[in-house]
Amino acid sequence: QWLAHLFNIEYVPWPVHKSQIAYHGHCALRAATECDWVSFTDVDEFLHVGPPGVTSASIVPLLEATPSTVGGIEIQMIHMRGNRTIK
Repeated sequence: QWLAHLFNIEYVPWPVHKSQIAYHGHCALRAATECDWVSFTDVDEFLHVGPPGVTSASIVPLLEATPSTVGGIEIQMIHMRGNRTIK
């Protein structure tokens, strides 16, 4: 809630804990009329986009070219711990 005044964030209280599939589905249905894409990430996850010079805006053409029959995109997960990268 404390970030809502800085960004376009709507806080929706959820009555049940441990119902990730339910609230992902609820969010997707609510966002369907306003968003082309929705990302579900945990607070300890982030999206790093490619080599230097590549920005998150570089993903937009890829998403726009994705057929409407595609319901989701999986992104390869890389675990980072200290100075080691574990794939």
